[in-house]
Amino acid sequence: MVPTLTIGDHILVTKFLYDLKLPYWDRILVRWEPLVETYVQHVDPNVLPHQVQPRDNLGPLKVPPDSYFVMGDNRDQSLDSRFWGFVKVEKIKGKAFLIYWSWNGQGPLANWVRWERLGKTIR
Repeated sequence: MVPTLTIGDHILVTKFLYDLKLPYWDRILVRWEPLVETYVQHVDPNVLPHQVQPRDNLGPLKVPPDSYFVMGDNRDQSLDSRFWGFVKVEKIKGKAFLIYWSWNGQGPLANWVRWERLGKTIR
């Protein structure tokens, strides 16, 4: 999820909405048309064959009705459903909406906290 989330980010999640009803999202193809995701990052110019890894050439596949196929927005670096499979509906607990704490724990002690990330909303 880098740069949206980084290692050391602590987030708040809206769990109560998911107890009422889990929303349904179409991803990648919507009515057989490619989904436009302006936030997706592709920084690696190489396209890897499926025999090397599933990052760039996967599918087609059908997502089971009780599951989701999850992809990170930093597609070249995300270890997501292309690598570890579908996510069962009951495993989804909520939607991240705010970074309440972030730290890197490296360098001088005064620089451990990422002050600029505190209170940042997650879209």
